[in-house]
Parts: sequence; C-alpha cells; structure tokens
Amino acid sequence: MKKQRLLCVDDDPAMLRLLRSALQAAGYQADVAASGTAALEMARAKTYDLLLVDVVMEGLSGLEVIRLLRQWSDVSIIVISGLGDDQLKVECLDAGADDFLTKPISLEEMRARVRAVLRRSGGLRREVGTRGIVEAGQLRLDMSRREVRVAGERIHLTPTEYQLLCALACHPGRVLTHRRLLQEIWGPQYATEVGYLRNYVRQLRQKLSAGDEEYILTEPGVGYRFCELASDELDSAA
Repeated sequence: MKKQRLLCVDDDPAMLRLLRSALQAAGYQADVAASGTAALEMARAKTYDLLLVDVVMEGLSGLEVIRLLRQWSDVSIIVISGLGDDQLKVECLDAGADDFLTKPISLEEMRARVRAVLRRSGGLRREVGTRGIVEAGQLRLDMSRREVRVAGERIHLTPTEYQLLCALACHPGRVLTHRRLLQEIWGPQYATEVGYLRNYVRQLRQKLSAGDEEYILTEPGVGYRFCELASDELDSAA
C-alpha cells in the first residue's frame, strides 16, 4: 500500500525533526520545508495528502502560505500555532485550513488529528458526494431526499436549519468559523451576526437531541464542528 505523503512546514529545525520522526513512525512519508516559500515550491512539485504548517515563520507566514495554496490546491492543511489567539485561528480557518493545533503539541493528539483530516478528505467526502448520505450515531441525513432522521424518527427542520446542518455535516470534524457559516447560509451582510447563528445552532441541537449524543460541537470563540464519524460508521457507509 502506498504511503500517504505529508509536508511539515516550520522554521524551527528541532520542531521539523520532531514532526518528521513522529509521522514516519506512524507510517507516513514525511517531507520538511523550513520556510513558506520552500513549502509552496515543494507543493507544486509533488503531490501531498496533507500539510502541517506553523503560523509564525520568518518570510511568508503560515496564514499567507494557506491563502496562496488555496488559489490552486485543495490539499488538506493543519495549522500549528504557538499563539492561543482565537482571532488568528479564525483567520487561518477562513483562509482554508482544515484544523489547528496549539503548541506545545501532543504527538499523540497530532497523529490523531492527522488521521482524522486524512480520513475526511478521502472516502467520506466522495461518499457524501455520490450518495448524499451522512450517518453519525442515531442521526441519518439523506440529502438526496432532504430527509433527517434521529433514531429512525423523521425530524422536521426549517429550510435554514436544514442548510446549517448540511453545511456542518458535509465537513465532519472540521471547524467551520462563525463568519463562514453566516456568509454561506445567510449571506455576506450577516457575517458578524454571531448571536443570530447561536440561536439557530441551539434550535438545531434541540431538534436533534437523542440521549447523550451531541452532533454539533462548539469551538469557543471560533465556530462549530460536526461530530467526528467513527471508523465503523465510515466503513458501513462505503
């Protein structure tokens, strides 16, 4: 089986060695780039499955790398930040990052996030695209029929609630920022109406509630993410 190829981008040589060693031990092929410019050149020359990009670097910042990459590539990106700044996280996610980690990072968590992002960017997105079905726990969303069921019972959603659920469910495990959700569902004029979004999320959660299961998770100060699908759920959807 061909190894998945990852690119680690950081201007700290010690961090690059750490990331490369941890990823290779997990069975990945890991390349390294010591600058944003080098990373963009390597991303054009080779096909990567995922990039891990530090935010603060000399020269091109990680945020600039993401914005430039998104002009021509949909490669998965995980941001690594030494800053606990929610606004910076929002900017990176809005620019096109798939997830973020805050330093000091746990190598175990880093490998888990890598597995999750790679899984989402592979079979699950193709499956949603071809069958239009997302299943998580007792929730089943059938986009071809515009039908939502929880524990087998059909749930009535308003058109806006349904659009919000689809936007989140099509990117399970990925943080979608307040701004992105507001612009995508309500339009650019609502980009700052976070309270408006919170009300709809609360209503949607109430309608989807089933026992202890929670499908829409909050990233405080940043946005929301749909619950990560378990491996057996992904296999059963194939």
